[in-house]
Amino acid sequence: MPLLMAVGVAGADGPAPTTSSAKPFEFRDGDRILFLGDTFFEREGDYGLIEARLTAMFADRTLTFRNLSWAADTPLGRSRASFDWDKPDSEWLKRVKEQVALVKPTVAFLSYGMTASFAGEAGLPGFKADLGKLMDAIDEVSEQKVRFALF
Repeated sequence: MPLLMAVGVAGADGPAPTTSSAKPFEFRDGDRILFLGDTFFEREGDYGLIEARLTAMFADRTLTFRNLSWAADTPLGRSRASFDWDKPDSEWLKRVKEQVALVKPTVAFLSYGMTASFAGEAGLPGFKADLGKLMDAIDEVSEQKVRFALF
């Protein structure tokens, strides 16, 4: 059984692919892996358990990890906007795009949802839309097509 499965985000027109129909996710030699999300991934910066495990499991490949996560962040980067909450969403996402462009990821692990969950089920459509905007923004500023894993 593969460690990771390729996953997708449900779009406005249909459901996300299930792991049973998805192809196994594989790391490629030289992959630059971006951790981007809220507190779950921010704590990875303190503990390094996921990075250590992946490095050990794929010792035959050169993998680089960068963690740009921020506690209580949203896919558009609201928490990292700090005191700029009065600015439009596009300004928050602009800051995220600038940071991601420096990393040049080939793989992005995204972990969002805790903060968004406080909006309840009514907040789900907005959360999905924002996650889609984030994924588009990451692709836009990356040098090659990014492969995503959603947590």
